[in-house]
Amino acid sequence: MSKNNQDLFYAIREQVLQDIRPTPDEIDGIQSIAATLQESIEKYASAAGVPINFFEIEGSTGLKQTQLRNASDIDAFVGLPLEYVLPGGRQDRKINHKELRQMFAQMVSTWLTAAAEDAGATNVDLSYSEHPYLTAKMGHYDVDVVLCVDLPEEELLQYGPVTAVDRSPWHSRYLASALNDDQRDDVRLLKQFCKACHAYGDTSAPGQAGFIGYASELLVAHFGSFWDVIEVFSDLPQTPVDPFGREITQLRKNSRLQGDFLLVIDPTDRNRNVAASISPRAFRWVNARIQEFFAAPSADFFQIHPVPEVVDTPSEYRVIEFQATGRRHYTILRDKLYSWANSTQKLAAQELTHEPRFEGANFELFFKPDVGEYALAFWTSTPEISAEYLRQGPAVLDDAAVGNQFKGPPNVQKFLNKHPDAFIKEGFYWINQARDFTDFTTFLVHQLDERPIDDALQVINLPHLTPTTVTGRQSIYVLREMVLPYEPS
Repeated sequence: MSKNNQDLFYAIREQVLQDIRPTPDEIDGIQSIAATLQESIEKYASAAGVPINFFEIEGSTGLKQTQLRNASDIDAFVGLPLEYVLPGGRQDRKINHKELRQMFAQMVSTWLTAAAEDAGATNVDLSYSEHPYLTAKMGHYDVDVVLCVDLPEEELLQYGPVTAVDRSPWHSRYLASALNDDQRDDVRLLKQFCKACHAYGDTSAPGQAGFIGYASELLVAHFGSFWDVIEVFSDLPQTPVDPFGREITQLRKNSRLQGDFLLVIDPTDRNRNVAASISPRAFRWVNARIQEFFAAPSADFFQIHPVPEVVDTPSEYRVIEFQATGRRHYTILRDKLYSWANSTQKLAAQELTHEPRFEGANFELFFKPDVGEYALAFWTSTPEISAEYLRQGPAVLDDAAVGNQFKGPPNVQKFLNKHPDAFIKEGFYWINQARDFTDFTTFLVHQLDERPIDDALQVINLPHLTPTTVTGRQSIYVLREMVLPYEPS
């Protein structure tokens, strides 16, 4: 990296930050809503006899202050005493999570809902992730109100959380002290860069999930700045970020971490990988863009442009287009489509006897939750294949010719009886096996018929060379430009 290019980056840094920092009005608006909400929640909790240890805004808009402009959702956390949630204590860490979910759901549905509505919230609803929580609108902000257990940091490290969200306040506190103001801006730059790559969050274009805010914050806190992060970015798969100081060989011995592509360890849980959900595809695409940025830094790398459309579809591609129906959450549909496409890819690549079928078969999903459009783009280098393939049989164990009275092992005799036209080649028996499929489109249609994906997904265009929607044409671009060039060989 030349010194001139680094100087060029610092010249455009402030220009980019001027566009992505939240405005003072945004920050004031969040603080005003938080104050109103806190007052109402404390009043209604007191009336319901529920003790509250703290009310905090978590996430990027809270203590961390790493939010981007016009992306300021509010995550309000209400900390309840451990002895209130579990009067008998942890009881050797045996926790009835079903009863806890019911308890939290009941509190959300009663006094917490009333408190939010009294504070002026609209569209108030009970939602579920691993944990029941309240969702609402206040002004133009999306607000989540989450009940959690207030745990001392040492207890959290030693015994883990009671509920899945108990770590979040400590995430905020850790980063509030770990990041200075310049680093908060560096986090914004890293988030914005990944967003401009369409590789951020749970709607990432390449891969099932992209980079997330908490991982971005930990990377900047660990390496020091945006520039420091991108300088080592290509080495991250071999360079774990661990506040507990362990080497990668030690971390890989942990069964919970063995299969993860990137390792960014949660400072509140030595066995939790914050980067576990980040897809290798998202990483490889962001890394490719970083290398381009190094070569010629420009503010345009931080501009979010729509994913381009492919106008003329190359013959190696097929697209299946879907329209979501009902209220199924987009991440559920995303995961089901990925599961179906992964298994379809494996079936496409090999015959049932493991010989090559549609060579190099690959796919990517592109979707738009706001309009409920989903498109699976598939690719193979051989969309039309021969009617037969050479299928390898058992090894030839002596010089006996095919068709004689050779009395070999039962598996060989069974193969020769079933395939009297078998021939010998390179020490094995072989046959010309008829294929079930010779056309990639026919294969994909068959898979849809045999293995329907979800009733909430309506197929609006069967596997086709010509997509009918913008989303479909964009899916080909994603697969062709963001995925295939960077797949490991």
